Amino acid sequence: AQDAPAAPTVPCVTASVSSPGALMKEAAAIGNAIMPGIGQMMVMRLPMLLGTPTMAGVAQDRPVFVVMGLSAAMAPVTAVFVPVTDFNAFKGGLMPNQHLVEQAGDYAFMLLATGAPAADADVQAARTWKPVAADGHLISIRLTLAPVRPLALMGLEQMKAMAAMGAGMGQAQMAGDPTALIAVYAEGATMMVEQGESIALTIDATADSLVTAFTVTPAADSRLQKLMVAPGLDTGGLDSIGNGGRDLY
Repeated sequence: AQDAPAAPTVPCVTASVSSPGALMKEAAAIGNAIMPGIGQMMVMRLPMLLGTPTMAGVAQDRPVFVVMGLSAAMAPVTAVFVPVTDFNAFKGGLMPNQHLVEQAGDYAFMLLATGAPAADADVQAARTWKPVAADGHLISIRLTLAPVRPLALMGLEQMKAMAAMGAGMGQAQMAGDPTALIAVYAEGATMMVEQGESIALTIDATADSLVTAFTVTPAADSRLQKLMVAPGLDTGGLDSIGNGGRDLY
């Protein structure tokens, strides 16, 4: 049975950045790894992501946390926890794109505007969210699959239908046509979404490389988990699978 759409009481995405200062330091390298030449643009845009062009009142050496959930109407509700040294200075320098800004200890809690104002129930639910513990990575993102599973599976079914339509028209035999590859990808992604518990991505920077690690944690007793511990398959006792880290440049 598919999971029912979740209210934002249960977040589907949690993310952390080791600190604004560290991210600013590595932003150019990250941007240039994604597309050569855009690194400096990313450095200039980062303060805007926190909603404060001047970075006034922001603590540069403590983690930033982001938590996102889906409302009952399946609209995103996003909270950002920004470390602050002076909450009033931070609030005074914000752009008008937040529904709510409150002080939460030595953090500012921001509920971001993503279209229509959040319903009162969504605001109250978001106030109960807590940042995840920082894990030491420059950037860490974790997607819990249960709340988004119906939407993800719907999108994958549409992808498979389009691939089947293309194959029926003979496109799969055309040189360079990606139809068959899309179908294989969609089948694998469907298994991951149906039987996975979470997907995680971490990004770290060193002096000469940018390293990403992608991990899928399967649901207990799922076929995906059983495949990981099948006879003859050496998983090293891991309870998740991933790419083990990859240099981007």
